[in-house]
Amino acid sequence: ATYDTDDKTEQIFTVVLKHGHKSVDRGQNVKRTVVYEVPAGFDTPESVEETLSFTQTGDQDLVTKEITWNSVDPQSLKTVTSPTISGLTPDKDEVASQEVVPTFDGDKETTVKVVYTANEQKAKVNYVDQDKDNSLIEDSGDLIGLSKDLIGYRTKDTIKKLVDAGYVFVSSDYPTDAAYDTD
Repeated sequence: ATYDTDDKTEQIFTVVLKHGHKSVDRGQNVKRTVVYEVPAGFDTPESVEETLSFTQTGDQDLVTKEITWNSVDPQSLKTVTSPTISGLTPDKDEVASQEVVPTFDGDKETTVKVVYTANEQKAKVNYVDQDKDNSLIEDSGDLIGLSKDLIGYRTKDTIKKLVDAGYVFVSSDYPTDAAYDTD
């Protein structure tokens, strides 16, 4: 540029600038773990993990440092059905689906616990007369306990009483460590 020849008018030149911009992004992971708790003696089901990943893009003004973020759609964690375990009942039949709206304030982890309790079971010991087609002499009455718990009943006293009454002991399939079943 050169100066003009008019000394009465100031020359003005204009330099035009604009704000620089750059693309930016940020992410967030949201993880849910479903864990199972069962009484001793039962196999514990595998935990179920699910992770949702979110990425949000935006435009940053390099002069003001302000960022304009694009919207991000929510996602849903799946419904998890509690496994069936013979002899047990879960406190939750399922862990419900859950819509997750990202907050982009760090990764999130949650744990949901499903607790199983043992079902009530019944057992009975029958004392039978082999000479009368295994007809019932007497029984123990209903023995009530929880799945896989040891049955505290003992046959010794009843066998002694029946032997004293003239019966002869033949056999017993009642084990000393009898436990309630799971069905």
